[in-house]
Amino acid sequence: MWAVDELIRNSTIGRKNNLVKQTIFDYEGKQQIAIAESKLEDLKASYRDKADFNNQIEQLRNQLDERDETIQIQQIEIERYQNELTTIKNSIDQNSSELEVSSLEKKFNEFKINVLFDYFKEVGVAIRNHQNFPHGINDIIKEKFIMQDIIEEVEDENDFYYRFTNKGNYFWKKFVTNLRIEKRNSTEDEISPDDLPF
Repeated sequence: MWAVDELIRNSTIGRKNNLVKQTIFDYEGKQQIAIAESKLEDLKASYRDKADFNNQIEQLRNQLDERDETIQIQQIEIERYQNELTTIKNSIDQNSSELEVSSLEKKFNEFKINVLFDYFKEVGVAIRNHQNFPHGINDIIKEKFIMQDIIEEVEDENDFYYRFTNKGNYFWKKFVTNLRIEKRNSTEDEISPDDLPF
C-alpha cells in the first residue's frame, strides 16, 4: 500500500506541477497576446495619427488651393479696377484738355478785340526769334503782356530773357495759323528803287 500511496502522491504532485506549468504557460501565452495586442494598438494609433496628419495635410492643401484661387480672383479684379481707373483717368485728361483748349480759345477770342492784339505780331516775332521785346516798344505794353500771362520773364543764373507762357504759345499758334500769306511778286523783289531809270 505504501507503493500505491507513493504513486498517488507522485501523481497528485505531477498533476499539480502540470497544472502549474499549464497555468504558467497560459499566462505566458496571455502575456504574449497582450504584448501583441499592445503592439497592434500602437500600430493602429500610429496609423490613426498618420491618417489624422494626412487629413490635416489635405485640409491645408485645400486651404492653400482656395487661397490661391481667391488671390487669382482678386488679382483679376485688381486688374479690372486698374483698367477702369486708367480709362477714367484718360477720359478726365481728355475732358480736361478739351476744357483747357476751349478756355484758351475763348481767351484768344477775347484777346483779339484787346488793344494788345495790335502789337501781338511785332511782339510775338521778337519773343520767338530773340527772346526779348522789340526795341522801342512801350514799357506799359510789356507789362500788360506779362500781366495777362501771355509772356513771362525768365531769370537764369547769368541770363535774363522773355518767353511765351502756355497761354501765349497757344495764342501765337492761333495767330500764325490764321495769318494769310500772300505770294511774293518776284519782279517787285528784283527791281529796287535805285534801279529805276529816272
